Amino acid sequence: MLFAAPSEHVSNEQPASGKTVRSVLSVHNYYQQAGGEDRVFEGEIALLERHGHRVLRHADHNERLGNGSLGAVRDAVWSASTYQHLKALTRSNTIDVAHFHNTFPLISPSAYYAVQRVGISVVQTLHNFRLVCPGATLSRNGFPCQSCLDRQTLLPGIAHGCYRNSRPATAALSTMLAVHRAAGTYPKRVDVYVASANSGGTNSSKAGFLRIVSLLSLTS
Repeated sequence: MLFAAPSEHVSNEQPASGKTVRSVLSVHNYYQQAGGEDRVFEGEIALLERHGHRVLRHADHNERLGNGSLGAVRDAVWSASTYQHLKALTRSNTIDVAHFHNTFPLISPSAYYAVQRVGISVVQTLHNFRLVCPGATLSRNGFPCQSCLDRQTLLPGIAHGCYRNSRPATAALSTMLAVHRAAGTYPKRVDVYVASANSGGTNSSKAGFLRIVSLLSLTS
C-alpha cells in the first residue's frame, strides 16, 4: 500500500506495477448537494479521456436515499448490488486501474472487493477525513474538533450526531467504518491512497492525516 500526491499530468507511461494503464474504472457516490468531490470526479474523467484513456464509470447518487432504514445501514457496510454490478462489469471489460472517490453510503467498500478479486489495482483518493471523523471535516460547530482522534473511537461523533446532524445516521456510518477497520479492508483492499498536497495545512488536518496513516499501518 502506498500514499501519493495527485498530479494533473496524465500519460501512458508504466506505473510502479510495470503495467501500462489504458483503461480506468472511475467510481463515485454523488452527494445530495453538489460539491468539490463531484467536480473532481468529473474533471478527472475528462482529463483522462483527453489523453486517450478509456474510462468506465460507476456512479450512484444520494438523491435516492430515503429517511433511513436497516437496509440502508446494511448497504452502507456492504452493498450487494454494487458488488454484483462491478463483478459483472469487470468480467466483461478489461480494466487496468479502479479509482475511487466517495463510496459512502450507497456504493460501500464492497466495491473494493469486487474489483480487486480479479487483479485490478485499487486507488482511493482521500478528499476528506471520513476514515477517522464521522463528520469528515475535523470540526464541530465551527471549531476544530479532534475528539474521535484523541480518544481513538468514533463514539464522540455518534454522541454529537456529526454526520448530517443525526445520531442514527452517524451510528450507521461509524458501524461501516468499524466493520471494515476490523476486517482490514482499508490497508488490504486498497493499493494506493492519493492525498492532497495540502492535507496537513492545519494542526487538526495534520493530526487527522497522521491518524489515517497510523490506522492503515496498524491494521495491515
